[in-house]
Amino acid sequence: MSTFDRAAWDARIEAKRALAAHFRELDAAVIAAKSRRPARRTRRVTAAEYAPPWSTGRIERKPVAERLRPCVGCGRMTRPSDMTLADAPGTICRMSADRCATCVRAARGPSTAAVVTRPCPSCGRPTRRSDQSVAQAPGTVVRRHGGMCDTCARRRQAEVRS
Repeated sequence: MSTFDRAAWDARIEAKRALAAHFRELDAAVIAAKSRRPARRTRRVTAAEYAPPWSTGRIERKPVAERLRPCVGCGRMTRPSDMTLADAPGTICRMSADRCATCVRAARGPSTAAVVTRPCPSCGRPTRRSDQSVAQAPGTVVRRHGGMCDTCARRRQAEVRS
């Protein structure tokens, strides 16, 4: 028969309640900070306050070398998406768990959707969707924002900026 330590049990329950209260206070402060008119007694939550009470306040990350791995498809070294090229030179961004963007796109294969060409509303050039190649729709250009060809879309964007 196992022994039951009532004091240890009560201590664990109180610790869980204190932690839940801590996170409820943080949630209320975050919600108040995001609102237009926060309540009078609320203030912004600092990073040190957001950490749980037992935390040291620092976020430990793996060293850069441990976060880099080769792509399963092509063997090039990949880096996680939160890491920049300056942090890990000579790498490419990892798109899925073990593959680079090039290998992921190659695994998907070409688009199987029917090719639908539409004329550009500004100049009348035939356009195609961006995921379709010139081989699938010869004599067309890629359709951009608003159904326009790239040239007309850039011209319109320049007009809006000026």
